[in-house]
Order: sequence, then C-alpha cells, then structure tokens
Amino acid sequence: MVALLNTFGLSYEPISIFGPCTGVGLASKAQVAAALAEIFRKTNYQPANCVMGIDLIPLPQFPALQTNQLGPLLVRVKPIPTQKAGAVIRWAVEVSNPTNASYDLSWGDASLDYVLLDAQGQPVRWLNKNFFNMYGAFTQCPPQSVCTPDLALRDRDRELRLRSLVADRPLPAGTYTLRVNVKDTTLGGQTFNITLPDVTFEVVR
Repeated sequence: MVALLNTFGLSYEPISIFGPCTGVGLASKAQVAAALAEIFRKTNYQPANCVMGIDLIPLPQFPALQTNQLGPLLVRVKPIPTQKAGAVIRWAVEVSNPTNASYDLSWGDASLDYVLLDAQGQPVRWLNKNFFNMYGAFTQCPPQSVCTPDLALRDRDRELRLRSLVADRPLPAGTYTLRVNVKDTTLGGQTFNITLPDVTFEVVR
C-alpha cells in the first residue's frame, strides 16, 4: 500500500500498533481517498484488514506556549546528539524536582506527542495519539532530585525514525527541531497540557 500511494505522490507510513490501515502521511484524507479509489478501480487491491480504507493521522496541534514548568516540577526534552541520516533514535522527557517536597507524576500511552521540523520549520514526522490511555506509568520525584524514570513512551512510540515519509528515504543532512507536547499527565490531582521548549540537533550523512 505504501508503494501504491507513493505512485500518486502521497506519503504514508503504517503504525503497527493500529494495524496496516492506520498511519501518518503528508497528505489530506481527501487526497488519500481519491488515490485509493483510483487504485481499487485499476487493480482491485484490497489491503489486509481494511474495511473502511486508510485512516490518516493528522499533524497534531499543540498549545503555542512553550514552558519547562509542570507545576512545581521542571521538564525538558533530553538533549539529542548529532545523528546519522536514517537512524532510529529514542527520545524522552526528563523531569526534575527543585523543591523540598516529594511528588509522583503519572502519565499514559497517549501523554506525549511530537513534531519533527526541518530547518525551514516544515514538519517531516510526527506522533499524534488521541485515545484512552492503555496503561499507567509514574515517575517518583524525591526532593532536590531528577525524577526516575524519565517521562517516556513504550516500544515503537518512543522511537523516532530519521527517514522521510515519502518513499522512506533517509532525511537530508541539516538542522532539525523536535517539539514535544506533554498532555494528560497528572500531578497532585492537576492534569497538564503543555508544549516544551524545542530541542535542536544535527543530522549528517
């Protein structure tokens, strides 16, 4: 299916935890629907397990304010060193407690989203999860300490592929920016939805 959509100039990358018919891509749902209609008419191709066709996950919309404050706690995207084009990297959010009190911060499967931007500020990849949290996790924050563990997702969602959504090519060398949204996280009975300060890193060939 990916190759067929690429022939129409549309990018599409399946997200495995949802099956082969849900993914992200640089196209509108209308464009994908038109391409699928043409593909089905010409080839009668029926993707496995697809009843209603392809579901395209859109670019997430984050709150404009960027802050490193999560209540009394401080949060930041952990720095990302220079990376090779095409690499798969892991990302996480570090939480620290500058106060003299102890805290437990809880989150779930859908609590972290990101957008990866190129040097022109254009999105090249993203994670946009909008569903009921499937699991609960928490980090312990002793006084005057870095909280453990990091605020992070599991498995594939924690991975960031430095590859294009179009034809799965390695990203061009250059400067990239990772913008992360922290949502549906709970601290002391308060639920947060914040956008963290950007983290910039280099991609080289």
